[in-house]
Amino acid sequence: MERPRAPSRYLPEIQDAQSEDVRLTRAAAWEAYYRLRLVAPSPGVEEQAREVINAIKGLRASDSLEALDDAGESVRHRIDALIDDARTDLHGHVGRGARGRSSVSDAG
Repeated sequence: MERPRAPSRYLPEIQDAQSEDVRLTRAAAWEAYYRLRLVAPSPGVEEQAREVINAIKGLRASDSLEALDDAGESVRHRIDALIDDARTDLHGHVGRGARGRSSVSDAG
C-alpha cells in the first residue's frame, strides 16, 4: 500500500515525525562528530563525517513519510561506511569508503 504524498513539508504528520526524531538524530550526530574529530587522524574521515551531518540535516526536506524513510536509510548507509573508514583509519590500514575511495592513515 502506497503512502499518500504530503502536499507540503508542514503536514502535521510529517512535521511531528521530523521535528523530534531529526532533532535527536542531529544532536547525536554532532556529538559523534566531535568525538571522532578527537581521535581520527585523517581529514578524509572528518570530511565524510561532515557529509553525514549534512545528510541528516537534509532529512527535514522530505515531503512524505516514504521519502523520510528512504532518506533515513541512506543516512544509515553513510554512517556504516563512516564507521568502517574511521575504524580502518584508526588502525592504520586501507579501507573502502562510501564512495569507493581508499583512506590511508599517516600514523603507523
